Amino acid sequence: QVLVNVGVGFLYTINGKVFVKVAPEADFAERIRVLFGNSIFEKLVPVDFTYGETTVKGHILHPNFSPSHGNYQFSFLNGRYIKDKVIHHGIATALKRVMSSEKKPAYFLKIEVPYDSVDVNVHPSKYEVRFTASQQVHFILEQAIKLSLDSSNVQPPPPQVEAEGN
Repeated sequence: QVLVNVGVGFLYTINGKVFVKVAPEADFAERIRVLFGNSIFEKLVPVDFTYGETTVKGHILHPNFSPSHGNYQFSFLNGRYIKDKVIHHGIATALKRVMSSEKKPAYFLKIEVPYDSVDVNVHPSKYEVRFTASQQVHFILEQAIKLSLDSSNVQPPPPQVEAEGN
């Protein structure tokens, strides 16, 4: 929740030593930079998409720099951190054409939908949700990512060529 609630500052200390200090006026991109470092921040592709009453804003990591693990997958639905297969699959589908199969999508996305289009009472932890129109949500996520990739001129990686004699 620290990542998405940019109006709240926080201080993380261990034994009196400050490890992270974030001002409350920092925006979402600045929070990503502070929490994950410049090496991630410099490789972000912005996402800003609206379809009907649904908005998708945030950033994806440029596919050429995507990690082989899923540690950078953050989605927030109406301000709440969630893990959702529909959202993840929509993002992964859009990235498939420009990312190698060994890599995992990395994203920091804030998704806003009408409250009556999602059930948050699916799991006790509230990390899982159920959409009333999951195919539409998948489509919106896929389009949001494709548009961001296209507007940032992200191209598929060049094919790997094996050296002769191997």
